[in-house]
Amino acid sequence: MSLIIDVISRKTSVKQTLINPGDVTVVIYEPSVVQVHAQASAVARYVREGNDLLIYMQDGTVIRCNGYFLQAANTAEQSELVFADGQQLTHVTFADTAAGGLAPVELTAQTTAIESIAPFLDTVAQTSAFPWGWLAGAAVGGGALGALLASGGDGDSKTEVINNPPPPAEPGNATPSFLVTDNQGDQRGILATNDITDDTTPTFSGSGQAGATIQIKDSNGNTIASTQVDNNGHWSVSLPTQSAGEHTWSVVQIVGSTITDAGSITLTIDNSQASVQVATTAGDNIINASEQAAGFTLSGTSSHLAQGTELTVTLNGKTYTTSVGANGAWSVQVPTADAQALGEGNQAVLVSGKDATGNTVTGAQLLTVDTQPPTLAINTIAQDNIVSAAEHNAALVLSGTSNAEAGQTVTLTVNGKSHTATVGSDGTWQVTLPATEVQALAEGNYAVNASVSDRAGNSTSHSANFTVDTSAPVVSVNTVAGDDILNNAEQAVAQIISGQVSGASPGDTVTVKLGTHVLTGIVLADGSWNVALDPAVTRTLDRGANTIFVTVTDAAGNTGAASRAITLVGVSPLITINTVSGDDIISGAEKGAPLTLTGSTQQAETGQTVTVTLAGQSFTTTVQADGSWSLTVPAAAMGNLPDGAVAITASVTDLSGNTGNTSRTITVDS
Repeated sequence: MSLIIDVISRKTSVKQTLINPGDVTVVIYEPSVVQVHAQASAVARYVREGNDLLIYMQDGTVIRCNGYFLQAANTAEQSELVFADGQQLTHVTFADTAAGGLAPVELTAQTTAIESIAPFLDTVAQTSAFPWGWLAGAAVGGGALGALLASGGDGDSKTEVINNPPPPAEPGNATPSFLVTDNQGDQRGILATNDITDDTTPTFSGSGQAGATIQIKDSNGNTIASTQVDNNGHWSVSLPTQSAGEHTWSVVQIVGSTITDAGSITLTIDNSQASVQVATTAGDNIINASEQAAGFTLSGTSSHLAQGTELTVTLNGKTYTTSVGANGAWSVQVPTADAQALGEGNQAVLVSGKDATGNTVTGAQLLTVDTQPPTLAINTIAQDNIVSAAEHNAALVLSGTSNAEAGQTVTLTVNGKSHTATVGSDGTWQVTLPATEVQALAEGNYAVNASVSDRAGNSTSHSANFTVDTSAPVVSVNTVAGDDILNNAEQAVAQIISGQVSGASPGDTVTVKLGTHVLTGIVLADGSWNVALDPAVTRTLDRGANTIFVTVTDAAGNTGAASRAITLVGVSPLITINTVSGDDIISGAEKGAPLTLTGSTQQAETGQTVTVTLAGQSFTTTVQADGSWSLTVPAAAMGNLPDGAVAITASVTDLSGNTGNTSRTITVDS
């Protein structure tokens, strides 16, 4: 969008005009009226540097007026600032201009609507026929205004000198003038010929003879808009909607039969909706550790932006510049250092540029920086990381955990074969090796190698070792009691059951089962083992053949077994019952009194129990040191004896568990 600035000497009323598309520096040698063809509201701020005034426009353009605050030596006049937008003149003054140091000072602007700039001009101060339209750009549409000004819109110094316009026409025969204003999009303001605009209904305004008709004609001479000049010599009209493309419009003033040509202007209307987009970055908009380490490319597409249009790309406070390619595509490389400076989490990519009409187009994309690898663990294999013989014949489950996203694949390799598992919603995974594959594993050590990647592409790996041990321990049982036969004497004392184990580790458990009894020991450092057989256990065993069963289970869970037969032998103790009551006859008198029974034993140890049964009634006593025994049957029990033959039985068991029995018959005659 071109910027039009008039500089009018307050002393001589000589006007110089500059039409420039960028930043402008105006050098003021004497107090002047600086007239900017734009709306006052288009200014962002005002700054004073020494005697210079800097005008910062909303679109980023800067107008620098060197010497603006200098005063004339004899009149104390200084320069004045006026904005002319084709509808209104606005005078701008500053309440705080006293500061004149070199440091920049923000100024507070005060705006006032005015009808004319004539009061600011010494030579026409009393002339009322000085229409503002003449000063606001007479014949601007035809490009016939002049200036001697410096500009830096494209970085180069420019000086343009054009003849000064003629003085204002006499009242009643005012020469028409016009400006064209863009009121759409980011870049609004006065247009110069050959400009590009996105306003499909641009506004024509200017000055002319009061009451005259103003007509706007297209390149075919057709009138497409018309209006009438008001009593103040002003006029304004907006065109009906125009098509995209190049247009040349001319302006004429009609007063009666007099038609005055005010000039023409050629503009290009471009109302295409330009856009710019950011494409998916790194395939998934996630930057993983490897992509961060190598740097990555930001790219995208655009529409209705000319090839070569400059684009600014911003990421994490860093700005990169690129341009639109022939097919509308664009790209920029983020170097490694910038990529590595990105913190974890979301990062916004912003791209912006300007279309042919100066409107800003933007695009954005959200990236996620995720450089942390997932965790991965393998659970204990076969409960103890050892595959035993029993486990070797069955399928084997491998399992573990990971904080990778649910559905991510865990790849495992065992003995050269690969398997895959899927991370579940609870973070667990498992895979089952078929029995045939497990059976193919020979004795020895193996590794399970596992790996997983998260959705960002960060990968991690982990391994676990296990051992295949299918060999059972070899167990032997030594001869018991020298000949595997236990006599009475041997049964009466503790016996040591022992043996040897190979293929087991010291400390492994040895289990010995004899009858209903279970005895335990451990494998010693030399591979031997032993347990003690207590006489109390021996006494519970059956006389004759008995079998000792021995098992040993190694750390792998393999069990070795052995057995040995032993025999329990020995003479049963002897027991006798002495003659009862001197004649084995119980009289009526004896039946009513206590009865003493006595006897003797052989090969029954002192203290062993003697059990005596009389007519269904049992009584006990113990073997004395001399082998004898005795007990007294109470009178009450005697009274229960029936008349006739009555049997008395006695029994005793030695420490080896051998039992001796005897009986005696008496007669009850009461």
